[in-house]
Amino acid sequence: MGSAEHERTPQRAAAREVDGPSRMPIDSDLLVPPPTRGSSSSLVVVGVIGLIAAVIYGVSGGFDSLLQPASAEEASPAKGVEDDASKAAVARAPEASKAATKAAPSPEERDATGAAADPAIDETPEERSPADRRVDERIAALEEKAEASWGRGDLRGARNSFKEITRIGGERRSVEVAYGELFSLTAQLGGDVRGLWRAYLEQFPQGLYAEDATAGLCGVARGAERERCWEEYRVKFPSGSHRDGASEGRPSE
Repeated sequence: MGSAEHERTPQRAAAREVDGPSRMPIDSDLLVPPPTRGSSSSLVVVGVIGLIAAVIYGVSGGFDSLLQPASAEEASPAKGVEDDASKAAVARAPEASKAATKAAPSPEERDATGAAADPAIDETPEERSPADRRVDERIAALEEKAEASWGRGDLRGARNSFKEITRIGGERRSVEVAYGELFSLTAQLGGDVRGLWRAYLEQFPQGLYAEDATAGLCGVARGAERERCWEEYRVKFPSGSHRDGASEGRPSE
């Protein structure tokens, strides 16, 4: 009993040193006795504990890494998923824009109404033959000659140039214009325009001057021919400008 009390005395002293100023006594039995030089089991235990601590320290990156808070990306995995989705959407946006641009028709592929034109329809005008081009050039020269003659007061020279245009021009629009000039020039020269009216209606039955030419022929007709002519005029031109004169059997002024 005395020897046991003597062996515990150093342990109680150590307990008092650890406890310091605290009034609560520390049971000396809870303290681990210092290993003796010949205690191999204690050394093994201490070595194992040290090895475990070293492993934990190395894996975790040290005590500092344990104390540092996790990064924003590590703490919020959902944010990483959102970033990936945003990048994918941005990558798809140019592709969708290209597809829309390719699908949308360009201004050249649309007609006057704004609807997409049929690409299969080629509206390129046909190339004129060398013969047609020569006629066009001849008509242009005759028109310049007629205007020059008319400007000098040479009405007969102008009339001859326009008559040549009607002879070679076929159904071109320039031929209709030449007929209109011939009607005026022939009337100024006191000539007979009935032949010109008939020739024009035969060549252009629905032309620009068809109504005036028809009314002119009806106005110079006689007897039953006159009545028949105006009847045809009313049928052909129900809203014509000479309909009042047609109802009286004569062209309106």
